[in-house]
Amino acid sequence: MSERSTIRRSVRRLPVVRDTIDNAYHPVRVSQELGVSVACKRGCAHCCHQLVTVTMPEAIDLYLAIEKNPLALRRVSAAADAQAQLIMRGVTSREWFKRGTRCVFLTAANDCSVYERRPFACRTHMALETAEHCHPDAADPTVKRPDHEDTFPYVYANMAEAAEAADLPVGVIPLPIALQWAAIAWNQGREALRRHLTRAGIPAYSHVEHAAYWAAILEPDLLGAPSI
Repeated sequence: MSERSTIRRSVRRLPVVRDTIDNAYHPVRVSQELGVSVACKRGCAHCCHQLVTVTMPEAIDLYLAIEKNPLALRRVSAAADAQAQLIMRGVTSREWFKRGTRCVFLTAANDCSVYERRPFACRTHMALETAEHCHPDAADPTVKRPDHEDTFPYVYANMAEAAEAADLPVGVIPLPIALQWAAIAWNQGREALRRHLTRAGIPAYSHVEHAAYWAAILEPDLLGAPSI
């Protein structure tokens, strides 16, 4: 089996996992279970200014969605490279949202250009009752959301297995950086990606070290450290 075939296999579980998420987080079901309305609507896009994290199978799938479209590939890659530099300089998730940083897949009309392939984080995020907290300048920029505790272990266990089987980084990764990694793995091979991460000092193949690394950059306040 070729290396690209092995990498492509990592995305084969995505349709089933997406169906599981979409069923658990269907707006009608959420409204019935929680007794509140879902405030989200097409075009509001406030959540598309948050720093989204994805798994490598998702990143590979997103990269392949634009790989054969040179214009989209150049646009998304340029945006992802610029945003990756912000992250590596220590911009936290909260600061990211306050800056109004747009997702690299968000169109000028505030539509998601990869909606059918949108990340798990996007599929499970919704504003309940009101969208008044969605704005970056809100006094409390947090959004109520439903929580199906049984869904997340299933989702991330599947993605961890898929990533490990393809010898790809585990855990969740900021979307702009994950797209860079997907491009390296697809175009240069998995060993080239491993060398890249080793040089950068990113422990992407250890679940615990990987999670701690990104938490220290994106959520330092949760670790008791001062924000950069």
